Amino acid sequence: MLFLQSSKNTMNRHVLYILLIAVFLTSCKPESKGIDKVKDTVEAVQEDAKISSIGITLSLKAKQETNVWLTYQMVQSKINGYYSVTKSQALQNARELADLVKNASDSIKIEKLDRPDIKIRFNVLYNHALRLDDMSTINNISDDDVMNEVASILDAFSAINEKVNIIYKIEQYEKELKITSEKTEFLEIDTSKKVKTIKKSIKKIPQKRSRPGIPLLQKEGLKKKS
Repeated sequence: MLFLQSSKNTMNRHVLYILLIAVFLTSCKPESKGIDKVKDTVEAVQEDAKISSIGITLSLKAKQETNVWLTYQMVQSKINGYYSVTKSQALQNARELADLVKNASDSIKIEKLDRPDIKIRFNVLYNHALRLDDMSTINNISDDDVMNEVASILDAFSAINEKVNIIYKIEQYEKELKITSEKTEFLEIDTSKKVKTIKKSIKKIPQKRSRPGIPLLQKEGLKKKS
């Protein structure tokens, strides 16, 4: 009887140990899977990340003038994310970028920038964003194709900024030329006034009367008398 009880106790202990080990292994498996998923995501980001050089940005003058253009600011914020982007991120954000570009083009409230050449450049950017969005529906699209389209988007946005900078640069030159021409006109008017004043003063100067000359015969008669 004692032998049977001791054997039963030993079996119960073994069973208990086995159950504890099983519970421990089961609780550890999800953690290891979660860690593996994080590692895979990090590796994917490192492999797919594409870093592009920053293109043409707005000049100080242009930034000051476009501060009130909120839809442009939203486009710029979204574009900034494309300077360092993965393939999947580029495709996922393409539709939102296209919508922002369309809104910016349709809501140009700055009179100086509401012109065809600016709208044409926005239209080019919009078409590239739509093309990138279409790539998300293509199976097995290559990384190079996606990143080449990202480069085209960045170039199109730089073209917009370049044109805006030129517009405000020309405005600055025009103001400087206007100031210079106004100064020149003032100097010409002032000089002409001085000339007129001098001419008038010359006319007012009284001329001295010359003494009447003595005839030659009178001079000889005076000599004889003497």
